[in-house]
Amino acid sequence: ETCDAIAAGFRVSPKQVTLSDAFVVKYSMDSQTFLDFHRDGSLFSCIISLSAATDYDGGGTVFEDDTAYRPERGSGILFFGQRGHAGVEVTRGCRFILTLFFECDSFSTADLVDLLELVDF
Repeated sequence: ETCDAIAAGFRVSPKQVTLSDAFVVKYSMDSQTFLDFHRDGSLFSCIISLSAATDYDGGGTVFEDDTAYRPERGSGILFFGQRGHAGVEVTRGCRFILTLFFECDSFSTADLVDLLELVDF
C-alpha cells in the first residue's frame, strides 16, 4: 500500500516504486538511545512505530525545522529521504521502529535534491 500511495502522490505507475531496504531499529538505554541528524540515501523513507507510546519516554523523529513526530504503534510517517531528520533520545524503556526505504524509476535522489533546491527546501 505504501508503494501505491507514493505512486499516486507523484503520478507515476506503482510498478516504478520499489522497496529498496527495510530493517528494524531498537532504541533503548542499553543500546542506541538516539540517532544524530542525517539524510537517508533513499528517495522516500518511511518510519513505522512498532512500540506503544507508553513503552518508552522521549523518542520519535524530529526534522530540521523542529517538526516532531511520535506515532503510536502501527502508525508512521513517510517523507523525502533527503529531508534532514534525527531519532530523538529515548530516556526510558525501549522503542522499536520499522524503517523502510523506497526508490522510484522515474526519479533519482539527485533529481529530488535539485527539485528541493528550486523550492528552497
